[in-house]
Amino acid sequence: MSYHHLTIEQRECILENLAAGKNKREIARIIGCSPSTITRELKRNSKRNHYSPSKAQGRYKWRRRRCHRPLILGNKENREIIFNLICAFQWSPEQIANRLKKDGHPLNVSTATIYRAINRQLFDSRRLWPKERGFKKNLRHKGHKRRDKNKQDGRGKMKIPHAIEERPAAARDRSEKGHLEADTVIGKTGGHVSLLW
Repeated sequence: MSYHHLTIEQRECILENLAAGKNKREIARIIGCSPSTITRELKRNSKRNHYSPSKAQGRYKWRRRRCHRPLILGNKENREIIFNLICAFQWSPEQIANRLKKDGHPLNVSTATIYRAINRQLFDSRRLWPKERGFKKNLRHKGHKRRDKNKQDGRGKMKIPHAIEERPAAARDRSEKGHLEADTVIGKTGGHVSLLW
């Protein structure tokens, strides 16, 4: 029989059957668990031969919280170390995890742990709205600055200071020599620009 934690309903069933005068083996058969589970439950959660399902459930939840390994970055001092390395030195979580391990630092933290802490907003002073970046904006982005998605990219584009309509009439009707027109179509890198007379 596999072991399962008792639920609040099962604990209430234990109390009802105890009040009905049934023994531990009978109660175990009704609930579908081992008699030793009933014995252990009553021993741990009875006070002066009185058993309370709600108090037993509360103690169970308290013990469950204590048995889990605490978050490494739940500690304020550990968080400050990671916070400073990201903000002051612009280190990535990968760099931090590898460098701390290489230097034999007492704080042994993985890259995944740092990212989980950032996603859980452990480094933010308040709970953020879904679209707010918060501390995430301090992360390096493959060595490049983050760009606004709404801002148009100007790389590889020529800025033309004057429109063609502004050219002099003599240039437009070609009544004077010496005016040049250049083809502003951008070709391959290093390609020539043709001039029109």
